[in-house]
Amino acid sequence: MLGKKRLLLAAGTLATVGAVAALASGVTFGLFSSTQTSSGNTFTAGTLSIGTPVVQSCTVAHIVPGDNGTCTVTVTTAGAENADVAIDVAVAGTAATLPLVTPYGGGSPTQALGLFDNSANGLQISLTDGTPTTYNLSGLSAATSSTTDLLTADNVAPGTTEVYTLTWSMADNGGVDNNYQGASSTFTFDVHSVQA
Repeated sequence: MLGKKRLLLAAGTLATVGAVAALASGVTFGLFSSTQTSSGNTFTAGTLSIGTPVVQSCTVAHIVPGDNGTCTVTVTTAGAENADVAIDVAVAGTAATLPLVTPYGGGSPTQALGLFDNSANGLQISLTDGTPTTYNLSGLSAATSSTTDLLTADNVAPGTTEVYTLTWSMADNGGVDNNYQGASSTFTFDVHSVQA
């Protein structure tokens, strides 16, 4: 009987030592595991663009005092994101090549550098977008000058069409004289956008 007790005691000791060794080494007798694949984690940068034409010009020439007209620029936003749209406007004057004639009132003739020269006698202009807003074109301060970043539309959705109209008229008063004969002015519109 004593042999059986020793054998059981030795077996119990070995089992206890084995269990302690397994716990000390971090081994477990049961382990649950699971794997999940994540999907839909694709990231794409948004796009922002202006449809054509981005840059467009309008030349006013061959007019007489009392004439008026318009130049229209139509632009559609493109891309996938909302945008703030702005427009730059530049003017370049071409002086007349006709000989100068002394004005009826006398004085020295002075050749105008373009139909638009930012004077009361030259071409008068305004820029609108179909809303009551009239844009400040004070940057056009001479026959050749420009004004930039006139914010025309805020937070515009893709596919929106913006129509800009430059209205011009030549005064019909005593100050408009032969100095403007043969002169012209070209207005260039550059439409651009930034992320809203």
